[in-house]
Amino acid sequence: MMRSRKPLAVLTAIATMIGGLAIGGIAQADTTADPNNTATWAKTITLKASDYMQQFYTTTYDANASDLKANLRSFKYVKLASYETSESNGANGAKEYRLTLNTVADNTEKIKTAFNNVTLADNSTLGSKYQAQVSNGITDPLRWLGTQNLTEGTSNNNSADGKLTITAANQYDLAAQLETQFNNTADEITTADIAVNKADKTLTFTFSDPGLYLIIDETTGNGVVNITSTGANGSTGTRTYGKIKPILIGTPIPTDFSITNPDDAAVKLGRVDSTEIKQTISDEIKTKVFFKKTDAQGNALQGATFTIRKVKTDKVASVNPADKDSFDQVWNQSDNFDSSFGTNGSADASSDQDGKFDFDGLSKGKYLIYETGLPTGGYLEDYAGRFILEVQQNDAPNNGTAAPTISHTLTDVLKSGLLTDADDNGLVSTGKTNNGTSDANPYTYKNITDTSQLPATGGTGIALFIVAAVILAGGAGVLAVKSRKTKRMLTM
Repeated sequence: MMRSRKPLAVLTAIATMIGGLAIGGIAQADTTADPNNTATWAKTITLKASDYMQQFYTTTYDANASDLKANLRSFKYVKLASYETSESNGANGAKEYRLTLNTVADNTEKIKTAFNNVTLADNSTLGSKYQAQVSNGITDPLRWLGTQNLTEGTSNNNSADGKLTITAANQYDLAAQLETQFNNTADEITTADIAVNKADKTLTFTFSDPGLYLIIDETTGNGVVNITSTGANGSTGTRTYGKIKPILIGTPIPTDFSITNPDDAAVKLGRVDSTEIKQTISDEIKTKVFFKKTDAQGNALQGATFTIRKVKTDKVASVNPADKDSFDQVWNQSDNFDSSFGTNGSADASSDQDGKFDFDGLSKGKYLIYETGLPTGGYLEDYAGRFILEVQQNDAPNNGTAAPTISHTLTDVLKSGLLTDADDNGLVSTGKTNNGTSDANPYTYKNITDTSQLPATGGTGIALFIVAAVILAGGAGVLAVKSRKTKRMLTM
């Protein structure tokens, strides 16, 4: 079992969980606990994952591992105060008990410093509020804290009984300030003192004494853990688990005897089941999109250059070009694009001897792709590729061991029928063979040297319209000539 630095006499059951954590402690102590002997009280603290067991691990969590203690995060602790009870007789002669905290003597000055660094809503400090009570005989900083009110709200207004209302944000800040003060002197929590419960998603720490503790996540790399997974279709994902925020928490308070100060912070925070950890969890998923360039006959074209730009997040809804002219207008307005993408806001790729190229490392968002360099051979500039690529990020697996998946769609802005498998709106859906998800299934786009090479079907059937236009134009010319000839005959 872990030994506290200087075990003191026993004190209030405060279980404050602070510093990015939901507030709370562990209740349900041993019902045989002696209210006059706090040494008989439970000596454990339980942390609960907010989402996944993965939050407690530094490598990919395996629920079937033979040793669930392997690769756990590293934790340290400081015992800040002991519990103390004072007995009295109730109205019917029944015994009642008041709970208070006794600060570990060696920790007093550091705790006062932490108090001074917590700013309240009125721009005063927690330290100044504490100092105002020193003249009233309360010199122990944590004894004072345990007699105040805690709230999930945002107001520090005094309650009717004159107690300070300490907000959740203040409590979180206090835990962070305490970490700053004690980080270099905290003791390690060894795996021998940790119990893992994968069904409840909890870690339980066992200490030598009951009392108020500060729990610190000391995992290397500033507590940041990256879990990377490789998905289908060339996608890679990284789920980043940040450092678990520092926790100010007490061991459980017994529930089988009457407490005279149930509204004090110490008591209210000590009577909950477990403390849910808080940490930042973020996902960065990236994918690779594959392309192929061919001529009208399907022969691979080398040397085509394509440029990709990522649309700014706040421009996604408005940037939606529907034809060549609107695409070119959007493309020439640099304010539409994310300058941090690629090199100065763009990336280039060129088709190889097999006509293939790809864009890698694409995260969720909307992209415009433009064929900025045609291959040699007299290909028409008007039919250089202009595409909208949309990359979607899907939900993560519910076990937290892998990042979300990613998918994408491509739209031919020209709707020319030159993008293989595109529908009448120029869209290639994920169910199509040429869906850009692998080197074997690239998005395939054709270059043409003459409009007669436009597909007769697919896209908008533009070739048919051109042929029809030529026929109609020729017919109109014949009619015009015949009309003039008839008019001359009538005037003769």
